[in-house]
Amino acid sequence: MQRVLSALIVVVALVGSAACAKTVPNFAGAWDFDVEATKASAAEAKMDGLALFMEHFTTDQNATTFSMKVELGQMIVTAVYNLDGSVSKNMSPSGTSGQPPIEVVSNAKWEGKTLVVTSTSSSPSANGPIEVKSTRKLWLDDKGRLVIERIGTPETLVRPSRSVYKRKA
Repeated sequence: MQRVLSALIVVVALVGSAACAKTVPNFAGAWDFDVEATKASAAEAKMDGLALFMEHFTTDQNATTFSMKVELGQMIVTAVYNLDGSVSKNMSPSGTSGQPPIEVVSNAKWEGKTLVVTSTSSSPSANGPIEVKSTRKLWLDDKGRLVIERIGTPETLVRPSRSVYKRKA
């Protein structure tokens, strides 16, 4: 009887821990900017509606990383984020001709079903480097669209914005 009770306790513990395991959304795929959904969502959040990652971009995701690939004309920018909260380092185009790429240091973690990416970089300016801090939150809305919200400092470089993308069919 004691063996049966012990086995039952083990089974209940395993089932309970599986039920409590955190399930996160899968953002992998190709995404297209949704102008109308962005206008509505950005207005609701009292933010600018921008095609934050251009008109189209692709993502990949597994248990340990989330990556984004954005095409900027002839240039392809790829960023990979560790999903365990550890430091990820990526390079971003400077935006100024002849300037080297800018290192962006980020941490990504799940807050429920929202992926939160906090980043810091140093942007060149005429008066010397400017520290740029941003937070991006990514989640799927009730229609399966990817919503990306961004805030940061200084606001002259990081405008508060929200974008909505639909998965490419």
